[in-house]
Amino acid sequence: MAEVIEGADLYTRLREFLDRLPGGFPATDTGVEVKILKKLFTPADAAMALCLTPKLEAVETIAGRCGLEASEAEERLESMYAKGLIMRTREGDKSYRQRSTLRPPSPLSQRPLDG
Repeated sequence: MAEVIEGADLYTRLREFLDRLPGGFPATDTGVEVKILKKLFTPADAAMALCLTPKLEAVETIAGRCGLEASEAEERLESMYAKGLIMRTREGDKSYRQRSTLRPPSPLSQRPLDG
C-alpha cells in the first residue's frame, strides 16, 4: 500500500474515514467501534478501504492509489465485496466504491437480479 499504517492506528484511521461518510461511524468512550472494525476488516482490507472513495472507480485507479498491481487489488476488492464491506457494479467492467454505511452482507445482495 502507498502508506503503511499498522495496529490500532490503522483501525482508528478507518473509523475516522468511515465517520466522514453519510452513514457515519462515530467514536465511543469504550472504543467498541474499533473492535467491530477489527472483526470485519483484516489489516489488508482496512488499508484497501482507506484507498476507496464514495464514487465508483476502476480497479486500475484504486490500485494506483494504493500502490498495488491491478490483479492484487482486484483480488482484495472482490474478497471485500463478497464480505459485504464495499460496493461494486454487477455487470460489465467492475468498478468499486466504499459503502456509505457499514452493515452485514445480505444473501440477496450477492444474487443476480434475474436469477
